[in-house]
Amino acid sequence: MGLGIGDVFHRYCVPNLSLGCANPLIDWGNQENQSLGTIIPIPDCLYNFPSTPLSIFTEEIEKELFDSICCNGTNLRIYKTIATMRGDYNTIRKRPVYRLESEDGTAQFDFGLTPSEGGFLCHVLILKRDPACQGNFYKLKHFLLSQVVKTLFGAEKLKIVAIQGRAMTNQFPLRTNLKNPGDWRSKKTQDGTTKLVKLYLRLGFQLKHPNSNIVILRKAENFTAI
Repeated sequence: MGLGIGDVFHRYCVPNLSLGCANPLIDWGNQENQSLGTIIPIPDCLYNFPSTPLSIFTEEIEKELFDSICCNGTNLRIYKTIATMRGDYNTIRKRPVYRLESEDGTAQFDFGLTPSEGGFLCHVLILKRDPACQGNFYKLKHFLLSQVVKTLFGAEKLKIVAIQGRAMTNQFPLRTNLKNPGDWRSKKTQDGTTKLVKLYLRLGFQLKHPNSNIVILRKAENFTAI
């Protein structure tokens, strides 16, 4: 989500951009909880996808995503798993989590869906790319906007109203840059915004709240495939 708009994007683009990573920035709503008391520490969000994508689509969400991929020609693969998430007062919740992956397997977009405004809000867990494929803004833009966003907003029956997440660093590796070592994502620009947030802003997202790192992309009423 956007940087200061310039050549910096060509140098830094998409190294495992995290819109959430292992710290769920997800508010899954006040649904059924199972108390763990205060003894068992669990991760904020824990999930593991199977090694093979879905090939049979039995649930409405899966079928709608698959149909959108076919209709819009985005050539993505779909995965599904159940995540364990830590809620308030050390409670746990089980929620479906999905992944959209590029055909070559080098880029993944993990997310969950919650009801919102008569449709769904897409909560991004993480957007990542293999280090060898990092560093190209236009390839990132193609994967995120022309494939992932096009698939999500193009799933008409799901009515996904917006895509949001927290632009933050994560544990996944970055492409080595000898000229500019270190993790660039948390470095600040002149206006105090991190370079990672700036990157998403450059891609068309907006800040959900001033001075925050939560970014959101809303579906325009006249949305057409990007």
